[in-house]
Amino acid sequence: VGHGVLLMLFALSYIRHEKALKRREATMSEMEQFPWQGRYVLLLMGISATYAGLLYNDCFGCPLNLFGSAWHATPEGWRKDPSRTYPFGIDPAWHHADNSLSFINSYKMKLSIVFGVAQMSLGLACAMANALHRRSALDIG
Repeated sequence: VGHGVLLMLFALSYIRHEKALKRREATMSEMEQFPWQGRYVLLLMGISATYAGLLYNDCFGCPLNLFGSAWHATPEGWRKDPSRTYPFGIDPAWHHADNSLSFINSYKMKLSIVFGVAQMSLGLACAMANALHRRSALDIG
């Protein structure tokens, strides 16, 4: 969550001061021009990184406990409250499990594959819509 919020704030500051920065665009160094020209992409990247951080329940690499865990430690071991489900992301109790590292890494890998497939499918759907709009049968095949 943290890195995404910082990236989003950086992009929003460029967008907010767009008129003033536009006037000095010609005198910007190459290092300044890269983020300036990609300010909207940086904003989308910040939003996506914040969303992924919420899914992983993570802020700057530290686990978050936003909604309280559905699991509680008892003398017999960990017990789940049957009436509760963690509403969004990984339940914070996973960070105390013996296999937390392997579970969280596996979760992140699987979620990355799901995001990748969704992004590729969206790209193909947009390409199809563009080809149909332009009436270009060559682009469909």
